[in-house]
Amino acid sequence: PNVSFVGVGAAIMVPNFIRARGQGQLTACKSNLKNIGTGLEMYSTDYNGKYPKNLGLLTPNYLREIPECPVAGRDTYTESYRLEPPTDGSSWDVYYVHCSGANHTDVGVPPNYPSYNGMEGLVER
Repeated sequence: PNVSFVGVGAAIMVPNFIRARGQGQLTACKSNLKNIGTGLEMYSTDYNGKYPKNLGLLTPNYLREIPECPVAGRDTYTESYRLEPPTDGSSWDVYYVHCSGANHTDVGVPPNYPSYNGMEGLVER
């Protein structure tokens, strides 16, 4: 009788642990994007409002290294980074960066999210 309770308990608990782990990894990925955004803003301050042409220019002065998405186990941000000219007539470029791939779909986040940009900040979905 005790064995069946253990089996039922494990069947209930394991998915909860997996979901909690996925949420923690998503939180870490969002934190990575915020740190990249902070590095981009610091760079921009030092370069008269201009953002770098690639994320690699943030290291080592603004970020020690480009972080890795905890789910993918690699840098999923550099490949997505892009600059776009302003659409409002200003002289300020806008940057966009996201976690490339379907890394967080197990916690309900669509592919290529979360993202971060210079206009809205963190965009979760």
